This record gives sequence, structure tokens and C-alpha cells, in this order.
Amino acid sequence: MQRETDDRLLDDLLRRAAAAQRLRLERALVPIGLTVTQFVLLREIASEGAMSGAELARVESLTPQTTSVVLRNLSAKDAICVRFAESDGRTRRFELTHIGRSLLLDGAELTRARIAALRLGAPDASLLPVRKFLESVSAIVG
Repeated sequence: MQRETDDRLLDDLLRRAAAAQRLRLERALVPIGLTVTQFVLLREIASEGAMSGAELARVESLTPQTTSVVLRNLSAKDAICVRFAESDGRTRRFELTHIGRSLLLDGAELTRARIAALRLGAPDASLLPVRKFLESVSAIVG
């Protein structure tokens, strides 16, 4: 019984923490008109280079439908452009435009303080177990 209560408490704490952090980031990005998901996809493309919608969906654990909508919205903002893969000439690969790079830089600046706030009062050494735990939670699928 105690273990079940502890498990439920842990699940609730993780869910609440994730929701609170997402809300903080969403609010930070309002001035530039990006959602957290749009910002994350821009960051992923900048980090990895041109990517297909399927690759982005997989990496970010999004459905293909959600990814398609987000990419369409980023394209409407002229933040990304489409190139076709040289290998088959059909696969669409998404790349950042100058506008996308600018939005990414602005978004990073706007979210920096919100992300840094998570570190307040915690020396780097104490963050290692938390980081390892969150990485292990993120790796569990299914």
C-alpha cells in the first residue's frame, strides 16, 4: 500500500513539474509567437541539420500528425524551408531559414532565465542524480 502511494506521489510530482515548466516556457515565448514545441523543433533542426518530419517526430516523441501541423505553422512563419533529400528526391527535409535562426536565438534568450531558475539553490554536483533520474524516466517508453 505504501509503495503504491509513493508511486502515485512520484507520478504526480513529475507530471506537475513538467506542466509547470512547460507553462513557464510557453509564457516566455509569447513575445515571439512560438510555442514550446515549435521552439524545440527549431532547436533540434539547428542542432542536427536538415531533418525529415518522421525524424523530428521520433526524436521529440510526437505523433506524425502533430509534427506535420507544427512544421506547417513554422513554414507559415518562414522559419523553416523544405529541401528534398538527394538520396531519393522525395523525402522532405526541413532546414532553418534566417528567420528561424533569429527566432531560435530570441527564444533561447527568453527561456534562459526560466531554465536557469531550475538550478537555483542546487549546486551542480547535486543536479547529477536528478539529471540521471530524469534521463532514465525519459528513456522509458511504453
